[in-house]
Amino acid sequence: MIIFDLEWNRGDDTKSLDEILQIGAVKIEGLGRPVLDSFNIYIRPRVHKVFGPGAKNLPDLQKSIDSDVDFPQGLSKFLAWCGKEREFGAWGSEGFKALKQNCEYWKLPVPAFQKKYNLQQAFGHVIGEDSRQVALQSAIETCRIPIQDTFHNALHDATYTAAISAWITEESLTYRLLKNE
Repeated sequence: MIIFDLEWNRGDDTKSLDEILQIGAVKIEGLGRPVLDSFNIYIRPRVHKVFGPGAKNLPDLQKSIDSDVDFPQGLSKFLAWCGKEREFGAWGSEGFKALKQNCEYWKLPVPAFQKKYNLQQAFGHVIGEDSRQVALQSAIETCRIPIQDTFHNALHDATYTAAISAWITEESLTYRLLKNE
């Protein structure tokens, strides 16, 4: 399974694109298993000329600004790293939507995920909070996982999500399997 996270810029202009600035991911053999490998790439913004409030606060925004990688190159490197894996998880569903949106914007094929898991929703189900979206930092604190890295860095957030997966059950994982959009 690959757990990924994205950081993006919604921009302050009229272009309706959540422009991806960073892709971070980890490979695990299954829920709660150790991280086998990791992937991280910063993507230079090419669409929005102004950063929205969320992007302005990203701890590694300058690394994206300084990057020579555009989204098509970043996606290609990410998919090469993923190899034949087609089971993906993310903290929430927004990352899947942003990835699809960026692929469509750049006229690239949307990755063919065999299974997509909303790990935030699965975690909420485990703790009896089905109707609430638990923030990643709150989940980390609930699980008493030591905070070692900054949040809102895609690789760090993917790593934290992998650690939280130890509390996610198979039943909660398939409780609401994301539709392949």
